Amino acid sequence: MNSMSAFQPLKYLLFLIVVSIMISCSSEGDHDNMTPEVPLITRKITIDPSTVHQRIVGFGGCNTVFRGANNYPRRSDMQKAFGLGDNELGLSIFRVSVPVDSARWAAVAEVAGYAQEQGAIVFASPWDAPSYMLDPAHDEKRILPEFYDEYVDHLNAFDAYMSRNGVDLHAISMQNEPDIGEWTQWTVSEVEDFMINHAGRINNTVITAESFNFSMEYYTGLLQDSAALANFEIVGGHIYGNGLGPIPLAEEQNKEIWMTEYLLNLDADSGWSNIGETRKWAESIDMLETIHESMESNWNAYVWWYLKRYYSFIGEGEQGTAEGAILKRGYAYSHYSKYIRPDYHRIDVGGDGSNNLKVTAYEGDGRIVVVILNDRSISTTAEISVAGAGSIGSVESYITSLNKNREAGAATIEGAAVLQTIDPSSVTTVVIEL
Repeated sequence: MNSMSAFQPLKYLLFLIVVSIMISCSSEGDHDNMTPEVPLITRKITIDPSTVHQRIVGFGGCNTVFRGANNYPRRSDMQKAFGLGDNELGLSIFRVSVPVDSARWAAVAEVAGYAQEQGAIVFASPWDAPSYMLDPAHDEKRILPEFYDEYVDHLNAFDAYMSRNGVDLHAISMQNEPDIGEWTQWTVSEVEDFMINHAGRINNTVITAESFNFSMEYYTGLLQDSAALANFEIVGGHIYGNGLGPIPLAEEQNKEIWMTEYLLNLDADSGWSNIGETRKWAESIDMLETIHESMESNWNAYVWWYLKRYYSFIGEGEQGTAEGAILKRGYAYSHYSKYIRPDYHRIDVGGDGSNNLKVTAYEGDGRIVVVILNDRSISTTAEISVAGAGSIGSVESYITSLNKNREAGAATIEGAAVLQTIDPSSVTTVVIEL
């Protein structure tokens, strides 16, 4: 026992020497030989231009509604939002409010004019009706039916004012969110009455009432009534909590489908600047997924809430943002808005069955635009081919991730395919010229 006990320290010393030698050799060797790089899995993506889906009207944002005319975006903001330059976002739709007070119309026309200068289309949504039209018997704001025609006159007066001041409204809706909020509310039967018997007098293209979450009860009756169908061209709505998916009845009636408002801000109006960038980026990925799903649902337009706000596309100097600075969420949104232009068409996308990426593709102006959303924490490689194309003429790509703001990617052409590395948790746009 005593001899064995004496041997223990020597045995332990020899063990330490061996371990030290092993560590030394490892540190002097090639680290890559210790942890060889795992080859990226290649995801095959096949674009089929012969299968054409919906026409794209565009992607947009809204002016300030509740914060007063002095807080509307400036001309320089609108240049950044709607311009097509290197440091611009390429939005193509601008949503404005219809203030009850006509004294505020001039400010709306001014900022809308900035968007129109950049080639954007402008549409309008009313929040409130003039107070004298409201039913005093209701706690909610509800228009008395005998004032429906005067409500039409109110909308027409705004439309005419905008036209006189150089803004050609593309369309006007009958109501922002008739089913929730402190603004004017409408029941389903009231909406149907107005759309069937009064909306035909509106002097512009009409958008339906924009339900808070595309509640189909506000649309089904209209889409099945010939008199109502004659009085509107666009089915508009929002996707707060629900409502994101195909609307076959609208497609059958050849009505456009517009998502006219959505926002995400982590419920952090008082503490956005204290939230980490990783969490903010994860929420931006959520935003991008709703755009992807809207496009796959055959919707024609997607319009975010305020285009200038700390949780949106351009900072206004609050919650740690710099006044007038393009924000990461703006760069992310521009993967759709800047490269998928009005009158492009979504085309079909196929794959090899193992593709975990979210991919949509579009064709217009002689080019194909592929938007690839990777919501996973691993990299992969996309191999993109175009059915029927014998060769690829040129390609460029752009990437936004937690650490990149629409940076140029390294897409390469190999034969008749494009290879593009897809970063973890990222959005990538690939522009192909055949």
